[in-house]
Amino acid sequence: MSQTLEARIAQAQQLQRSGQREAAVAAFRGLHDDYPADLPVRLSLAIALGELDQNNEEAFEHLLHVQQNVPDNAAVNSLLGRLLVRLHRYDEAHPYLHLAVQLDAEDFEARNTLATLALFQGHLEEAYHWLA
Repeated sequence: MSQTLEARIAQAQQLQRSGQREAAVAAFRGLHDDYPADLPVRLSLAIALGELDQNNEEAFEHLLHVQQNVPDNAAVNSLLGRLLVRLHRYDEAHPYLHLAVQLDAEDFEARNTLATLALFQGHLEEAYHWLA
């Protein structure tokens, strides 16, 4: 008897929480293969891939797909922007980070990332703005 989607997600999340990142990625990939249209599965796969920090381009593709389907989700925009920074695609990251902050002014990770980018560009006043 096969497990339900919910049970499989719970198993994958338990692997992720216990630090078994490669096993978690494998579990989420299996879920994505079986449920390719499921956005939470795709988001979870992207997050697990990002934690593994080996397949950031693949994580980007999954996050972008999720963002295109739920463009007003602050957390997804924040994750996507921060992943683009890790990929050194700074100009592409800005719109997602700005949107994340517009949707959730308390998103400190997006704000800190924007401040860091401003500092790297020599824009001290802008950096202060994001940290305020």
